[in-house]
Amino acid sequence: MAKGTFQDITGVRFGRLVAIKHLGYGRWECVCDCGNVKTVRAGHLNSGKTRSCGCLRHEVDKTANS
Repeated sequence: MAKGTFQDITGVRFGRLVAIKHLGYGRWECVCDCGNVKTVRAGHLNSGKTRSCGCLRHEVDKTANS
């Protein structure tokens, strides 16, 4: 896809996040499975860099420290 081309990803799941609203400038409002809402860059969603609101990291850290 060409740089700057808009792609509607409303309703698409990326890990624990679901894109719910385009905010412009490549940013999306997403809702996490835990209920938190997070603003994420589309490139981070598509690349897999961002998969949750941060709750996933907390869970992984918690199990690693147990």
